Amino acid sequence: MLSRKKLISSKLYEVIIIFFYNISLLFYQFIGQSFTILLGVGMFIWFILRKRDNWNISQKLTFLSCIYIPTSFISVLGTSYGSFPLTWYHVVLILLYMAILFRGFKIGFYFFSPIIMFLLGCYSLFISVSVGDTIKQLLTISFFLISFFIGEQLSKDVNEGFVKKLKFYYLVSVFSFAVVIIIQRIVAELSGLRVGYYSVIGQNRIVSAGLMNDYSFATLYIATGAMMLIIDYIGNKSIRTVPFLLSQTFLFISMLLANSRTGLFALVSTMLLYLGLKIIQGKKKAFLILVSLVIIAPYVISYVVASRGGQSITEGSGRINLLHLAIEKFYENPFFGVGLGISNWSTLTGYVLPHNLIAQYLAQLGIIGSLVFYSNFIIFINKYFKFRSEFLWVIITVLIGAMVIPDIVSSRYLGILVIMAIVSSINIKRNLEEEPNEKSREITSKQYKSS
Repeated sequence: MLSRKKLISSKLYEVIIIFFYNISLLFYQFIGQSFTILLGVGMFIWFILRKRDNWNISQKLTFLSCIYIPTSFISVLGTSYGSFPLTWYHVVLILLYMAILFRGFKIGFYFFSPIIMFLLGCYSLFISVSVGDTIKQLLTISFFLISFFIGEQLSKDVNEGFVKKLKFYYLVSVFSFAVVIIIQRIVAELSGLRVGYYSVIGQNRIVSAGLMNDYSFATLYIATGAMMLIIDYIGNKSIRTVPFLLSQTFLFISMLLANSRTGLFALVSTMLLYLGLKIIQGKKKAFLILVSLVIIAPYVISYVVASRGGQSITEGSGRINLLHLAIEKFYENPFFGVGLGISNWSTLTGYVLPHNLIAQYLAQLGIIGSLVFYSNFIIFINKYFKFRSEFLWVIITVLIGAMVIPDIVSSRYLGILVIMAIVSSINIKRNLEEEPNEKSREITSKQYKSS
């Protein structure tokens, strides 16, 4: 009983520290650069040097990669990512990558993929109007592709406890981010002080994104947490009805306050697929959630339309034109594309990046670069889809959202979800392989007793 109380106390302590860290950094522009740096260093040292658990350095760095997502647009120097493109999120990924390289690894496609992409992307440096801007996007894509390699190489560290702890930190970070969104709106309403990424656009439409530089990223991130809870409630049966409803309501409110359709669109689309499958399997909870979704839909649509100044919920905001432009640029440069770099794209076209994952990389990287990029997903599906990890549904949520927003790999959390899906699949595979051995041992034991 005492050990259980200690475990609960330890988890609560961790949650409080993570919440405090994320909320504090929301005000990084006001608390000063020195204090922001001190917070970052203190958080890292505190987490790595704790001795009350048995996690190794690779596991701890993986946990930190989840924890740092909400603050991954603030540099280690206490400035914006645009001013200095190195954050604690990137630091832990670099350290995790180096730890894997030093302890030994299996050479395969996922090892070569980021290297090939980086070499191909270097072509952009010769045609770009801003070398720094091009390097930044190239490194972002390379970091994302490294996630596939990290996920596979963590196989030595994978067990049931590791997967559960990883999921725990991801959900805690999502909830802390939702709190940040709400605090951001409250501060703006009560004091007029704008902290983090907060803006008024269009017809008096207020958008909030915490510390992320895109409000679509913000709602989609919260949607990933909401999708995990739906799976926990229906599939895993690891959360009771009242906590589930309260948690989902809280996340839903934060998504509405962030005021972007992307998260809602992606979450509802994935929910319909997931709930439909579970209804076919005879899950009553899935049917009840679907009915609830239908009932509240008109009210949500009404709120979203009102918050957007009366703009139709189906209005494309120029996405179709951007899609046509991307296809046009792809036809002009089918093999290598127009090159990487957000400034490079806007200079060439006069517009923002295409709001579609496929069209964007076809236009920027061409057929060859896109083939390298998407091969990672193809191999991932071929190797791990059959294990039906719960995190596959969460990745589907992000990829659906990626069809209507630009540069999804800059969101950070897609790479972390790839790691989570791979290590979860490896754990499932390991459990399946151990089942026949356990049955064999049981039979042997019975035969020995009978003799």
